[in-house]
Amino acid sequence: MSRRGVASIWSSPYLLLALFFAASAAVRPLLPTAETRYLSVAWEMFLTRDFLVPTLNFAPYYHKPPLLFWLFDAAWAVFGVHRVVAVGVMFLIASACVWLTTRLARMMFPDTEGIAERVPWLMVGSVVFAIYASLIYIDLLQTVFVLTFMIALLAFANGGARRHALLAGLSIGLGILAKGPVMLIHVIWPILLYPWWRNPQCTLPVRAFYRGCVPLALAALVPVLAWLGPVMLLADQDFLYNLVWKQAAERISGAMEGAHPRPFYFYLIYLPLLFVPWIFSPHLYRQKGWELIWSRERAEDADFRMLRLLALWFLGALVSFSLISGKQPHYLVPELPLVVIAFGYFMSTVSLRPIRNAAIAMLALFVVGQEIAAAAIHGRFDMMPLVQFVRSHRQAEWVFAGQYQGQINFLARLDKPLEIIPVEKAEEWLRAHPNGYLLEETKQPVEAIPAVLFSHAGEKGAYVVRGGATAEQTHRHAVLFPSHWRPI
Repeated sequence: MSRRGVASIWSSPYLLLALFFAASAAVRPLLPTAETRYLSVAWEMFLTRDFLVPTLNFAPYYHKPPLLFWLFDAAWAVFGVHRVVAVGVMFLIASACVWLTTRLARMMFPDTEGIAERVPWLMVGSVVFAIYASLIYIDLLQTVFVLTFMIALLAFANGGARRHALLAGLSIGLGILAKGPVMLIHVIWPILLYPWWRNPQCTLPVRAFYRGCVPLALAALVPVLAWLGPVMLLADQDFLYNLVWKQAAERISGAMEGAHPRPFYFYLIYLPLLFVPWIFSPHLYRQKGWELIWSRERAEDADFRMLRLLALWFLGALVSFSLISGKQPHYLVPELPLVVIAFGYFMSTVSLRPIRNAAIAMLALFVVGQEIAAAAIHGRFDMMPLVQFVRSHRQAEWVFAGQYQGQINFLARLDKPLEIIPVEKAEEWLRAHPNGYLLEETKQPVEAIPAVLFSHAGEKGAYVVRGGATAEQTHRHAVLFPSHWRPI
C-alpha cells in the first residue's frame, strides 16, 4: 500500500476509534462489577421479555433507568446475544459523542475556521475519553443527550422555533431515562446562565427564552412518563420509592449503600485528567485566541460569550457535583465536551497533523497499557474461569454468600436467580446441602478455607466455590479445571 493510502486510513478519527474499540475488547475481559452488572441486567430483560422493570439476579433493579439496557436488547434481537454486539453499541454511542461535540463546536464558534476539523481528534485523544469510551458505562450515553440538548437549545435561542425547544426537552427526558435525575445537573446551567451568554443582536430576549422553557420542561416529562406510567401500574410501591426517591435523595446525602460518599474536594483531585494531554501542548499557548480573553475591548464579542458559557457551565456542574456526597470520577464525563470545545477554539490555528498524531499516539499507548494489564492484572478481573465452572454444573444447586452484583448472570447466561445468603449462614447451608455449591468472594487466604473445590483471583481477593462433593466429583473437578482446582 502506498504512503498516501496508509495516510488516508488514519485520516478518520472514527476509524481510529473503531480500531481502539476492537483492540480493547480483544485484550481485556468484562470488568466487574459495573460492566458485568449492566450486561446482566440487559440479559435478564432480554430473556424474560420484561422491558419495563429492570432486574438484577431476577429481582427489581432500581439503581439505573433502562435506556442503555434497551439499546443492548435491541441490538441483541438483531445480531444475537454477545459481548461484541454490546461493544458495538458502545462504539456507536462514543462516535455520536464525537460527532455531536463537533456539531456543537461549529454552532458555538461559526466564524472560527479549523475548529470542526480539530475537535474530533481532540475528543478521541483525550485521556478521559480513552478511559471511558470502550467501557460499558452509562455516562457516554448521557453525554449524547447533554450534547443534543445544547445543540437544540442554541438553535432555539437563535431562532425561537418551538420544535427546537421540544427537542431540547426530549433530550433531557432521554438523558433521565439513561441515568436518572442527575441529568438535570448537566443541563440546568446553560438555562440559568442564558442572560450571561445570549447575544442581544441575534438571540431571543430573556423573557421569550424562559417562556420557551415551559414547553421544554413539559417535553422532558414525555419520555420519563412514557416509561414510569406503565411501571407504576406493574411495579410495587417499594420499587417506585427506591427508584424515584431513594436514588436521588440518598445518593445526594450519601446515605444509600453504594452511593460512594467522598469529600467535597474529591473532583479537584481528578480534575487535571480532563485536560490531558492537550494542556501540555506547546501550541496551545501561542495562539491568537488568547487575545480575546485579555482584551477588554472585545468583552462582548460572540466568541467571548461562548467561552464564558463553557467556563461557567463547567464550573456550575463541578460545584454541584462537589456538593453532592456521592461521587465517582466518571460523573463528570458529560462535561468533557466543554473542555474539548475550548481546546478546539484555542488550537484552531494549530496544524492538524500534530493533533492527529498525538491522538493516535494516546490511543496506541492505551492499547499497549491494556496489553500489559492483560498479562499482569486482568486475570483478577476475568470471570470466565469461574463462569466455565458454573456452566459445567448448571443443574446443581447454587448459592452465593455475601453481596452479589450479578457478576456471572450474563457471562453464564443464567436463566434463573442465584440464591443469595448472608456470609454467616454459609456453613449452615453447606451442611444442609451436601451436594450443592456455595460461591463467595473472600479476602481470606484460600488455603485457610475448608472444602474449596475451585478458586480464582477476584477483584477483592478470590472467588471460591465450596461444596460437599464426593471423592469422584472432586477428581472430576481436578481434571476439568487443573489450574484452578484446590484439594479439599
